[in-house]
Amino acid sequence: MIPDRVLKLAFIGATVGVVGLAFAVSLDKPWVSPHPPRDAGADAAPDASASSAPPATASEAGAFEPTLEVDASMPSSPALTLDLAGFDAGARSVKVGVVLVQYAGAQGAPPTARPKAAALELARKLADEAKGDFHQAVTHGDPGSADDIGRISRGILEPQVEAVLFTMAAAQTSEPIETPRGYWVVKRLE
Repeated sequence: MIPDRVLKLAFIGATVGVVGLAFAVSLDKPWVSPHPPRDAGADAAPDASASSAPPATASEAGAFEPTLEVDASMPSSPALTLDLAGFDAGARSVKVGVVLVQYAGAQGAPPTARPKAAALELARKLADEAKGDFHQAVTHGDPGSADDIGRISRGILEPQVEAVLFTMAAAQTSEPIETPRGYWVVKRLE
């Protein structure tokens, strides 16, 4: 069972993330029309690119086209590949187990934590071990590792972690995923 304090912190983190995302999206201002405002007056020069012909494509008509943008500032995992073809759009939550490998500078890591390169090497070894015996890998992981951390709802974790969790099949184990708290090796339990 996840403690209330952890749930509150996760909720606060998700709220801050959503507000930050809304702010970032508002900076793009995709809703700003390329046409002059109506109050520009009759003496405003007509737009030379305007024509009465209908747009040739949906994107020219302003239709929504979903895209996946990757922010270069987001932490990434060397082994992380997003295959959204298997994304489970119907699942609202997944039940998972986690092997945590902390490194110096990660959130909650002790001052004596290993260097990041050593943590990645250990996480890769534990990922291989976890594919055969997940419980054994959990015992070799850092404190915070667990066979079953419960159900994780959409929107709680970082996008790259969530993408992995919701594209995995039940009983599948991931490669190491870099998170702000360290490297995770996750197993989707159902």
